[in-house]
Amino acid sequence: MKPFRLVSWNIGEGGQPSYLIKESYIWTPRLTSIANSINFLKADVVGVIDAFGWNKWPKGLFEEKFPEYRLSLYPLGDIEDINYAILVKKDISPEEVSIKSVHLFRDRNVIEISLYGVNITVAYLDANDADKRRGEFSCLLSTIKQDIIFGDFNTIFFDTNILFSSIPKFFQYWRTFGLWLCSKDVREMFVHPKVLEAQGWIQMVNTSSFPLPHFWTGFLAKGIKYRTAWLWRNFFFPCPALQLDHCLWNTLSKTRRENFQVEIVSSTSIQKASDHCPIVIDYTP
Repeated sequence: MKPFRLVSWNIGEGGQPSYLIKESYIWTPRLTSIANSINFLKADVVGVIDAFGWNKWPKGLFEEKFPEYRLSLYPLGDIEDINYAILVKKDISPEEVSIKSVHLFRDRNVIEISLYGVNITVAYLDANDADKRRGEFSCLLSTIKQDIIFGDFNTIFFDTNILFSSIPKFFQYWRTFGLWLCSKDVREMFVHPKVLEAQGWIQMVNTSSFPLPHFWTGFLAKGIKYRTAWLWRNFFFPCPALQLDHCLWNTLSKTRRENFQVEIVSSTSIQKASDHCPIVIDYTP
């Protein structure tokens, strides 16, 4: 086994600049920020989520923006639209890495990557249908046998009892109001961390240290669901973060938890490129 760096990043919705224009899926204003951020991270493999339109780029554009990588594109599921873009460093031989799309649940696929003998899954769970997301999440924990799963789960691992422990009555009422203010869609994203432990998975991202979202990223984001989430995150209970991107380690894995260093990376360039921050995994044998 060799040391390596992996990155997962959802770039479907734009960051600060694209909320000020009509369509947030316009690539041109933020493509440079996306490319600069990915190249700066110097990952061996990058799993890009919501890579809509990457198969329609003009010839030579990918090579221009990502000169050190080769590209593989995969659909989300039965639909033909491209969703996953997997970037692999050109100096990694095809014999050392394998990539395949695997069916997960209904019309949802995940990407399984094997790099230097370590097995990783990049996953993107449904953002809109809570019942569908629960089915995908259950399948993800019970059927995927990889060492690591990471990506955009559209799920918040959080024990809501923490909200009301050892605080004065006034703040209990304030936080209750904050939960009430959140839309039903936001509340349905909460999953108790013990669900992970029962299935043999451990959360590797420290959500309490996740950076505060940018004002434009949070408040002007994607309608009432995300605006109320941003309000709750900043004014009613600032810790842990409303973090939708996660990294899970399999307790049955032959790898050791200590081999993986996981970090959520934020910068001005990243916040301009996307309303998500990339997950960076550094593996040392």
